[in-house]
Amino acid sequence: MKEEKVAIEEEDYDFDHDEIVEKLVELGSGLGFEANSEVQVARGSRADVLWQAKIANLGVVSYIFEVHRSGSIDSLTLNLQRAKNNPTVQKLVVVANTKNLKRIREEVETLSEEFRKSIAYMEAKDALRASELLSELNAIISKLELVKSF
Repeated sequence: MKEEKVAIEEEDYDFDHDEIVEKLVELGSGLGFEANSEVQVARGSRADVLWQAKIANLGVVSYIFEVHRSGSIDSLTLNLQRAKNNPTVQKLVVVANTKNLKRIREEVETLSEEFRKSIAYMEAKDALRASELLSELNAIISKLELVKSF
């Protein structure tokens, strides 16, 4: 019984929505994307985070991140469906804790296969860890002094 309670608590961890958004923007920028928060991506759809990259003269690819801490899963899903209407969108990424990711997956399972395949899922704690790793990498690379400043 005690082990089950610990597992539920680990799945239901809390996080700061704005902090995760900030970390995702930093990650996107660190990976070479133009990264912004609170961006209108399609009519009636606003993304928590948008990563974009221009590919020569061919066009733009976009990745949408929606951070879900609480609230309506139906509203989240509708926002993602509208965002998918933007032809540049390659992937929709839902960021949440384990418990909410399970709930969101269950809801999305009832929708079209095309929409289901356009969604990826990320743990909020993994976004924080990736940000830490990027910072560590940047610190290591800066010690190499690959680019001299004047």
